[in-house]
Amino acid sequence: MAELRIHLLGPPRVEIDGEPVHIGRRKALGLLAYVALAQAPCRREALAALLWPESDESSARADLRRTPTQLRSVLGAQHWAIDRETVALAPEAEVWVDAAAFRDLVRQWREHSHADAEACPTCLEALEEAADLRGAGCSHGQRRLLVWEARCATHLPWVRRTSIV
Repeated sequence: MAELRIHLLGPPRVEIDGEPVHIGRRKALGLLAYVALAQAPCRREALAALLWPESDESSARADLRRTPTQLRSVLGAQHWAIDRETVALAPEAEVWVDAAAFRDLVRQWREHSHADAEACPTCLEALEEAADLRGAGCSHGQRRLLVWEARCATHLPWVRRTSIV
């Protein structure tokens, strides 16, 4: 199965097997991002209200019928698990989302058990990888600053509590 990569940190972009894919509509990209980050089936009525709040319920549901169809044709049906009530990415689909990877790395760092002031290789590796994800599209200098912020966070407890890294 083709790997779907969704980049949401920085300018959004989507790739299948390393090749860029043009989604076309912002609402379609928004639906893809929301469903990918939810990591669970999303109820159609909730998605319709979220993406088309200005529309009446029947118009919003009609738009929600068309948008997953467009995404299926662009990304391939194998990536989707869609039924009358929910929209989700298929559990067996190979999907990577940079924002989810960033969240997981930060969680790994925060849950690693040692004193705040200790810097261990496991934490530094996770923080540097998270900084690289967060810095996607940044200049080399900006990326170095993010890595420096991540390293400081291991040494300074107040940075660890306040930083988004």
